[in-house]
Amino acid sequence: MSYLQKVKTRKKNIKLLWSAIEAHEAELLDALYQDLRKPEAEALLQEIYPLKKEFETCLRNIYVWAGKRRVSTPLALMGTNHYVLAEPKGKVLIISPWNFPVMLALRPLFSALAAGNKVVVKPSEHTPNTSDVIKKLVESVFDAETVRVELGGPDVAAGLTSQPFDHICFTGGTEVGKLVMTAAAKILCSVTLELGGKSPVIVDKSAHVGNTALRVAWGKYLNSGQVCIAPDYMLVEKVKESEIVSALIDRIVSMFGENPIDSEDLGAIVNERHYNRILGLIKSAVKSGAKLHVPGGVLELGKNRRKISPCILTGCTPDMDIMKEEIFGPVLPVLTWESKDEVLDVISKNPRFRHLAT
Repeated sequence: MSYLQKVKTRKKNIKLLWSAIEAHEAELLDALYQDLRKPEAEALLQEIYPLKKEFETCLRNIYVWAGKRRVSTPLALMGTNHYVLAEPKGKVLIISPWNFPVMLALRPLFSALAAGNKVVVKPSEHTPNTSDVIKKLVESVFDAETVRVELGGPDVAAGLTSQPFDHICFTGGTEVGKLVMTAAAKILCSVTLELGGKSPVIVDKSAHVGNTALRVAWGKYLNSGQVCIAPDYMLVEKVKESEIVSALIDRIVSMFGENPIDSEDLGAIVNERHYNRILGLIKSAVKSGAKLHVPGGVLELGKNRRKISPCILTGCTPDMDIMKEEIFGPVLPVLTWESKDEVLDVISKNPRFRHLAT
């Protein structure tokens, strides 16, 4: 197949995918609401719009990506011509998570198709309505040889990772990421892993209080805190703590109203297990001496609705349970510091930075 024919096929595939997304947009929005109570405006901004930008980026760059890239010739090989030609990996597996179930399943699919690969997508079993629509929209434009969607739980994922794929793209928790990497190693398959973490926000006395509250609240409480790059905790210089906490509370009210728990702009926690886990971390922190700040005064609405109000915990310490794992929920622990060494000491206790403490 010639260069132009390859690019034509790839362009056709990404155009088909975008047309299917547009045709099923209403169903996707409805499914996201059923699974996560995700508000329409948030779903459009965080799920659909990124797909449009990915489609446009692929369309704009596909000829360059698929073409030859000339490189310089070493002196020892003078008289020859050198170039780099990117070739498809072959067969790609995408295992996507539940927190942004549309965007994180279909955005890598655009890239994989733009590179000329055959793809299998395994969406999350925790957002079943959304996964059903994803399967439906994919099957409306692709044959199973080009793109196939596999539904199911961990057993399906384990079965897929044991098959001879050429690349695996996984987004999810660290422990499952280890299993994916182990399985990939057995078949010498390359991987792209986007895993969790415990991202700190460090605030010193020079910070602009209003801007800090605006940015931190947006990053933390979007999607009810179920975001892998959300601020997981704050390290605030002690003299600035009361101002920052007060500004954050005001920002929560500005985002969700005087009673955030009743807001249609506040989505649900994905399932009862995760809901109980977050509440357990909050209650454990309070029992250990932290103070809970809940705008509106109501923390949660019960397991049937699975809504937890955006809240803040002050007086936190590194030994609390809430500081030992990724929260993935709408609660922000605040720790204070007076010297930079204290900041480094707290951060170094997290697994990602453990080597700093040795």
